[in-house]
This record gives sequence, C-alpha cells and structure tokens, in this order.
Amino acid sequence: INAEYGENEMTPSQADILDMLRSFVLILGVVGLCWGGANCPWDMRMFSHGDRFTSDSGFTGKCKDCVCQDGFVECEEVQCCLYLDKKGRTRRALPRERYSNGCNRCTCGDGGNASCTRRGCTDKCRYSNWEGVTGYARTGSKSIDVYDQQDMCPKQCTCVRGKGRVRGAHIQCPDMRACIYY
Repeated sequence: INAEYGENEMTPSQADILDMLRSFVLILGVVGLCWGGANCPWDMRMFSHGDRFTSDSGFTGKCKDCVCQDGFVECEEVQCCLYLDKKGRTRRALPRERYSNGCNRCTCGDGGNASCTRRGCTDKCRYSNWEGVTGYARTGSKSIDVYDQQDMCPKQCTCVRGKGRVRGAHIQCPDMRACIYY
C-alpha cells in the first residue's frame, strides 16, 4: 500500500490502466454491434448473432428451437421426444421419427409422446443424464454422466452387473463428495 494513497485508492498509473481497459471493452462492444450484433450466453455456451440452436430439457420435457438476435435469445417450443444416444448425449426425435432409447425401439408421437417396445433390459442400466433425459447404458460402461437423484447432483458413474441377490445391472456412483459442479 502506498502511504500517499488510501487503502482503496489507486495510483495514477493504475487509474490510467483501468480507464484504458474500460475504453477497450466499450470499443469491442460497439464493434460487435456494428459487425452483426452481440453474442448470446445460453446454458453455459456462447452463441453469435444469427446462430440457431436447440434447447432441450428432460427436467421440463420441453424442446425449443432458438436463435441469437442482437444479444438476446428467442426460442420457440416444438414437439419432440428426447432420448440419449450411445454416448449419453441428449438427442431429439420429431413426431413420427423412430429411435432407440438404448433398450427399446421407439416412435415419437404427436405432442412429443413416445411409444416404445417393452423389452426388459436387465443387462443394461437405466439412468438420467445431466439434462434429465432418461436412457440406458451397457454393463461395463464407465464415466457415464448421470444425474444422481439421491444426492441431487451431477456425477460420473459406472454401469455394473448385479451380483448375488442383486439381479440385473445398476448404476454405481461415488459418494456425495463426487458431485460435479461447474
């Protein structure tokens, strides 16, 4: 701390640097608006003006088509069915499209209601990913992105085969200390 300046006061050189940074940020903002609009932060991602993207959630059961417009996100709700691909990523099927949920064959119906075969999959683990979409993983799959309902947090878990009295496969997650937060 400089004795000439108080604890919360800046030296002239610090004030000059801060003014230059503020000017730089202002210039970047003006240039961004002139060159096609501002960016849109959305769901821990950044989109540029005019970018189109989907925003789907298993927690709400809603599918949305979105666009970044001048720093704002505009979304329109669409009918679809959400499912997990083999890597556990959320995918969507539109009405009358067919897909696999990792265990059964399904058809997406009107209104986003799925109609699936009813095969029992005791050799696979049923789970929900970090976006709340439900699917199945093969036994032996590791580092599955699972939303742990018991601890109410995201984790990376493993699909293990049941032993002894425990029949069928099940998800095995580390304890609560292994919750993953951004």
